[in-house]
Amino acid sequence: MAHLELDATPTGYVLHQVSGAGSQLLERFDTDTQGTRKLLATLHQRLDGDATSAGIVLADGHDADAVLRLRDAITGDQDASPALKSFAAELGRSGERMPDA
Repeated sequence: MAHLELDATPTGYVLHQVSGAGSQLLERFDTDTQGTRKLLATLHQRLDGDATSAGIVLADGHDADAVLRLRDAITGDQDASPALKSFAAELGRSGERMPDA
């Protein structure tokens, strides 16, 4: 079953669809407020509307600060789906610095 993989860098997020056939780049987003909102909208659409997706995982080698900003954005989103909230919960608690993977 396919899943989404998110790479978080200091300047942007890169979203991939990963399946047995390989990885496909879906979209790139900036880490600024507007880019993060666009990423959340895309994740809402992909996780809620795609029955073939087994969820989302964070790519290895991610930027810890970008991940924390994303986690806070998801946590603050009242419309976040259960799948997105579950992903955010795996990213750690607010105010906590995550070690780089």
